[in-house]
Amino acid sequence: MRRCLVLLVAAAAVLVASNLPAGAAVVALKRDAGLNFSGGGTYTDARFDTATVNTVTVADTALTPAGNESWSNSGKVTQASSSYALYKFDLSSLAGFAGGIINKAQLRLYHTSGNGGGGPSFGLGQIMTHDWIEGTKTGGYGVYPGAAGGASHAHPMGYNTGPNQDASGGYTGPVASWGVNSNAFFSPAGDGANVAPVVNAGNAGVDYSVFDVTAIVTNWASGDAPNHGFYQGTANWTYQFSEAGTTSEPVLFLDYTPTPEPATLALLALSGLALIRRRVNG
Repeated sequence: MRRCLVLLVAAAAVLVASNLPAGAAVVALKRDAGLNFSGGGTYTDARFDTATVNTVTVADTALTPAGNESWSNSGKVTQASSSYALYKFDLSSLAGFAGGIINKAQLRLYHTSGNGGGGPSFGLGQIMTHDWIEGTKTGGYGVYPGAAGGASHAHPMGYNTGPNQDASGGYTGPVASWGVNSNAFFSPAGDGANVAPVVNAGNAGVDYSVFDVTAIVTNWASGDAPNHGFYQGTANWTYQFSEAGTTSEPVLFLDYTPTPEPATLALLALSGLALIRRRVNG
C-alpha cells in the first residue's frame, strides 16, 4: 500500500508539471493591444516591464455629483475630473484566474492635470454593492440613459425613465439606487471598501499614478467578492479613460499563478484510480 501511495504522488507530480503553466502568468490587461512601457519600473513593479498584453473589455465612466447632473451618464467620455471615476476589467476570459493565486496586481492610470489637492490621495478602492454598466452618453442633464442603461451618480444601471426616479421607476423625489439598501447616491463610504495603497502618486500635470490592488483582485479570484470594478475620487485631477487611446488608457497589471485546468485534475483522478486498481489486482 505504501508503494502504491508513492507511485500515486509521483504520477501526480508528473501530471501537474506537464499540464500547468510554467510559473506565474504576467499580463497587462487593457482595451487596446498596444502599451507604452515608458518609465519601466519607475511606474510599475519591474516584473511587469515584459508583461504580455491581453485585450479585454474595459468599462469606465465618470459620476458627477452635482444637482441634476447626478442623473447623467458619461460612459463615452474620454476623461474624468471633479467627479468619481469607475473602472471595470472583464476577467472572465483570463485562463486560470478563478481560484488562482494573485501574486501582485497594480492599476496604472494616466492623468493630464492635477495638483496636491487631490488625485491619488483621494482614494481608489473596490466597489462592493452593485454591478454597473458603462452606458453610451457623454454627460449633461437631459441625456440620462433611460431604457438604454448606463451608470450615473444616482444609478448603477441607469434604468430610470425620469431624472428623479429610482431604479424601480418609483417617483419619490431625489432618491437613487446605489448603497447597501439601493436608496442612496454613490459614495465611497456607502459603496466601497479596500482602499488601495498608492505605489506611485505621479507628478502634478501629466504623469502616471499606480495603485496596489492585490488585495482587491485576490477577492475576485477567490470568489470572496464579485468583480464590480474600482472606484476613484478624482478631485481636481483629470484621469483618462479607455476611450483616450493606447498610451493613455487604464491598465491592470497582473502577476498570478493560474488554477489547474479541469482536464489536469481529471487526469490526476484517473491516474490514482489506475494505480489503486493495479495494486488490488496485483
